[in-house]
Amino acid sequence: MNDRKRFAQDGFVLLRELLDPAVRAAGETALRGAVADTSGAVAFPFATDALNDIALSPSILAAIAALGLPGLPTVRASTAVLKTGGAARYDQPLHLENKEYSLVVPVDADDDRGVVALIYLTDAGTDELGPTAVVPRSATAHRDVGSDPVIPRPAPEYEVEQRIHARAGDVLLFGFNTYHRGTELAVGAERLSMQVSYSLRTTPGSTVNTPGSMSFAAWTRLTALVPRLSGDQLTCLGFPPPTDPYWTPRTVAAVEQRYPGLRLPAGNAHTSGGGRPAGSAP
Repeated sequence: MNDRKRFAQDGFVLLRELLDPAVRAAGETALRGAVADTSGAVAFPFATDALNDIALSPSILAAIAALGLPGLPTVRASTAVLKTGGAARYDQPLHLENKEYSLVVPVDADDDRGVVALIYLTDAGTDELGPTAVVPRSATAHRDVGSDPVIPRPAPEYEVEQRIHARAGDVLLFGFNTYHRGTELAVGAERLSMQVSYSLRTTPGSTVNTPGSMSFAAWTRLTALVPRLSGDQLTCLGFPPPTDPYWTPRTVAAVEQRYPGLRLPAGNAHTSGGGRPAGSAP
């Protein structure tokens, strides 16, 4: 069974070695430097490009695109987390992501409005390392994803959950309507990972990553990040796709003015003149 069919059937898929080893290592180093304690997290947009590069990774975006889901994946939130067993409690009840990113409930289980990427910067290959547990959708078909965002214990779903034993560089993709949970780490055990939540938007532009949606410090980091992104990465951030009719000579010039150093496409079907790839130098 291919990844697309597995995701459609189960609501999740584990992609082995999706992250480039050098990118993964840089992310691990950056996270260790950002979290001075034995347990902690930092949020997107990150202060270091090594973590931003993973949240907007071309290989992860391509993997999501290959699932054939409707809409454009757009970063809603991302955290990079260092967990150490005994420093905090990590065991969770089974829950859904849809309640975190919408004021309303999904129509049904097929109304997936987003995908989560759990990115392993270090191994989570044994139960001592706190692997994420997921439940295949066939085992939760009787659940109303609108009224049951959390499954309290005891419940039969805990008997059929699958613990994902992953290696560093693996990526677990699961839908907003897939029940999952974090599990406890053994005392002293350590795990570094990132979670990136991508909404599936159906409009060309997004109002998620905007000045009004984040602190001034976060917005400053984001505006510094924008000029170095590719066209696909800008789309994932919330920009209209490069071929969208929104882009005209006037809007290209105005958006470039808003983000100093940004060079947008100047040669697609809606502009004139020679083209250059989004995010590239002139």
